[in-house]
Parts: sequence; structure tokens; C-alpha cells
Amino acid sequence: MKKRVLTITFVILCLFSYSLESKYLLGIIINRTDKTPVPFATIKYESNNLGVISNENGSFKIPIIDSLKMLEVRCIGFHTLKIDVSKVKANSITHFYLAEKKYLLNEITIKDKKLKPESSGVILLKAINKIKENYLSIPSLVEGYYRDYVKYEDQYFNLYESLVQLEDLGIKKEDFETTKIKELYGKMNDDYEIIQGLIKQNYDEFYKRIPGAEMRYVGSNELSILRLSDPIRNFNKESFDYIGCLKDDFLENHDFYPVSNIVFEDNKSLYEINFELSSKYNIPTNIYRNFTKYSVTKIEVKGRIYIEHESYTIKKIVYRLYTTNQAYGKVKAWELNLEYKTFKNKNYLNYLSFNNIIEIIKPGSKNFYIKSIHPSEKGNMLTIEFNNTLDPKNIKKIQKLKLKFKNQELSFTSGKIKENKLYLNLGNIFFELPENEKGKNLINDFNIEFPNSFADINNNKINSLKRVLAYQYREFFVTDILDNYVPLKATECLSKWESLIKQTNENVDKEIVFNSPLLK
Repeated sequence: MKKRVLTITFVILCLFSYSLESKYLLGIIINRTDKTPVPFATIKYESNNLGVISNENGSFKIPIIDSLKMLEVRCIGFHTLKIDVSKVKANSITHFYLAEKKYLLNEITIKDKKLKPESSGVILLKAINKIKENYLSIPSLVEGYYRDYVKYEDQYFNLYESLVQLEDLGIKKEDFETTKIKELYGKMNDDYEIIQGLIKQNYDEFYKRIPGAEMRYVGSNELSILRLSDPIRNFNKESFDYIGCLKDDFLENHDFYPVSNIVFEDNKSLYEINFELSSKYNIPTNIYRNFTKYSVTKIEVKGRIYIEHESYTIKKIVYRLYTTNQAYGKVKAWELNLEYKTFKNKNYLNYLSFNNIIEIIKPGSKNFYIKSIHPSEKGNMLTIEFNNTLDPKNIKKIQKLKLKFKNQELSFTSGKIKENKLYLNLGNIFFELPENEKGKNLINDFNIEFPNSFADINNNKINSLKRVLAYQYREFFVTDILDNYVPLKATECLSKWESLIKQTNENVDKEIVFNSPLLK
């Protein structure tokens, strides 16, 4: 039997055995003071461990259970809100307002004494030095919900959701090198539009790219990449630029404002420290593209960090970086949101959310692009399907076409066009694909360079595409932690060097309901 040394009583994000006809409470959490959404608030039934965490826009979805009457909404810096479920209309979006629980420093008295903190720098230095002491250091099995999606304006695309287990050896061990990942269930959510080209991992490609920056660890498991963006778990290792290594770079790279506000998590007081990028910090130019329009002319950082007053535990980090360039002006380049929870004097990850800007082909636009690529059963013919009917005159141009499969050049002997499909004869070259890849769309494994004049029947050129800015999201929400467990076998764990989506496991007997972003 699994011994649960840390029984998480406030959130279970993955809900089993609920039918599609179930009634749901749909809500949006709003800050009563400034009327802005409250992201990452915990919504749970008062007498049960069933709950969810609100999305970036404050939205959430939770099943209505007749035997459970009251919901609690909790978030750092806010008073707890109680909701009588019987008084809320099912399957209709309701707004719920949270009152801030934030006080000026001179208003707080603890143990009959006014709170007089040290400087922000001293508080942060103590918090960083106490990381090994304050966070879970024993091996544990982390269970959670992972999701990956693209957001353009108010639309969601390519929403992938997964239940996973992570065997984490603790804060004193390297995360990427030692943590094992096992997927229990994963699937693309077909309630949201799926754009095949956006599934590609490599950002320096035709379908999506990061303007003005580069992504490290391209080709790795997406959840492993996400965990690298946690500067607490990787406190002695570089996470992402400007936070750098929390232990060595964070204090040097940023300017911190004096503590002026104290917020509360339940009955515990937390310092709220605001910070920005240091004016003395030299920006490394080698991480940027050489394209003139993407050249970054200005970088700004707006961040907040919450540190528990008594233990110096870092409980929450919000980090937003903005860049300015000629192409788009000032835009948010990336954003990190994370929170750690305390239970029985042990701190563990509650949620981790990271999103970064990407440039994509505008969804729904009438452009000319590839929809799919499939080898024939014999493996010596490629069928390339386009979204529009091809101009028959292209047959004279295909010899100039350059073809690569997994970065290896391929040659072909001949080709033919029929409506919206191009057939390439590979001659003596044969594809020998694993059984799990046969019949699948292999568009992500191919790179094709077309001549500039290659067009559809309406003379739309293959590369004349309207590009727009969107955001790639990767998020992980912890649902449970066990410290007495059967270690995961290497053979049942995912590769860290291959896309999570490519390794997905869709075999599951039970109905699963996720807290997916609300449909528009």
C-alpha cells in the first residue's frame, strides 16, 4: 500500500468517473478591488479533496456533486471565499469576487510587535540559502496534470492534456538528469482546433518561431523543459535568461523594491517583494536572431516574489519579461507563474506555468500550406497534401524542391500532381517506420524547401503567409505526493529527448474530466 506522507487536501485537478452529461459549476474568479481576473486560485469542496485551480484568465470548471454543498476559493493575498453551490446556476458562467488580504507593513503586528523586516536583498539571500532546508529533499512520487496549448487572442489551439507521475529524488538532486516521468494517460483535446503544423517542437521552423530569442533543449520532452523553468527546483542551475541561476544570478541581475506590503496565505504572513531587471545588467546579444526586424532594442522585467516571514520559504514567483523590437513594438516575451505549498513543514510544487511568445501562421487565414505528409505502404512514395488545389504548372518546378527527413536530405526521381496532392517517387529509397508511426501524419519530421514560384490554383505562393503573434503555454498542476512508493521502472518511463505528445498513451478505461480552458 502506498503511504501518503503528504496528503494534498486542497486540490485534485483530474477528476475520474464523471459522465459528459454531468452538471458543472463554471466560474471566473475576479479581484474585487481592481476587477482583474485572479489566476491560479484554488477552488475546492469544503468537506472533500476534490478541486481545481483557476486558469490564467481566472476561469474554472468543477463538477457539481449533490452530496457536497460548499466550495472554498483560496489564493495568496486574498480572503477565503465560500460558495453555496445550491445557489449557483449550473453550466452557466458566474463571476466570483475575492477581497484582497494585503496590508501595509506598518499596519502589521506579530506577537505584539510591529513587523520591521530586513532589506529585500537580505530577505532574498536568506530565502535562497535556506532552499535545501525548506523544500522536499526525500525521494517522492509526484502525481499531476500537464497541459500544453497555443493561445492566439482569445482562441485556444492544440490543447494536449495528460496525467503523469514524476519520480523526483528531491531538491538536492539534479532534476533533468534524475527525475523519471511516466504518463498514465494523454490526448489531444478535440474540443479545440488542432493545427498540425503547430505541434512541431522546433521553433526555428516554418510553422512557428520565437521572434527575438531561442529555445534551449529543443527536441526534449515538453514537461522536462517546463520543469527546467522552475528556478527553485533548479536553484543551482540556469533556468531561463535573466533569472539565470537563482543561487548565483538572480540577486545580481535584478533591482528589488523595499518591502511595503504583507500578504497572507491562510494565517501565515508573507513578504511581497517587487523587482525589475537591473539597469546595470548587460544583455547578452548572442541569444537573439540576426534578423533586423527582430533585433531587441529594450528589455523590461516586472516581477513579484512572495517569501514566508518566519521560515524564509519562497512560496510564489510571478516573472514577466517584455521586449521591444521593430517588428512588433513592446510585447510580453515570456511569463513564469509558480507556487509552492506547505504541508507538515514540507514544501512542494503546487503549480508551474510558463508561456512564451511565438510567431505563427494566422489561424483560419486563406494561406497556402502543407496539411500532411504520408509515406506509402511500401515506403517508396510520399504523398504531400496541401490545403488548396495545386496549380498544375507546378509539375515543371518540383525538380527544384529540396526535401529533408529528420534533417537528412532525400532525393526523388519523379513527381505528379492531382488536385491538392503532390506525389513524389523516391525510387530506391524506402521508409522503414516503426509500427506506431505507420499511417501517421509525419509533417513534423519533414522539412521541405519549395521554389518561390510554387503556388496554388489561385496563385497563392507557398511562403506568402500572414504571420501573427501567439503564446505557447506549458503548465503542470500537482495533485498528490507520495514518499513511500514502488520506484518507476525505466522501461515504463518517457524519453526526455522526445516529444511527450509523440509518446502519448491514450489507453484508459475511466472517463477523465480536466480543468480545460473554458470554451469561448
